[in-house]
Amino acid sequence: MQKFLERMIEERNCLKSKLDKAEKAVANPPYGCNGKSLELLKEQVIHMKAYLDVLNKRIEYEGGEKWNR
Repeated sequence: MQKFLERMIEERNCLKSKLDKAEKAVANPPYGCNGKSLELLKEQVIHMKAYLDVLNKRIEYEGGEKWNR
């Protein structure tokens, strides 16, 4: 596998882990999390999902379906 593809897969896996944590925080906000902070976190989750989608498409294009997800 090419190095850049390995890096994209690693980046995708790291992003997915962070996205999962952010989604859990949205579903169950930490104590003291105010409305604006939660609103910004929700916006961040939307962008993280979009970025993850693009990474998955690039991985599929460059490496084929077997490396995706």
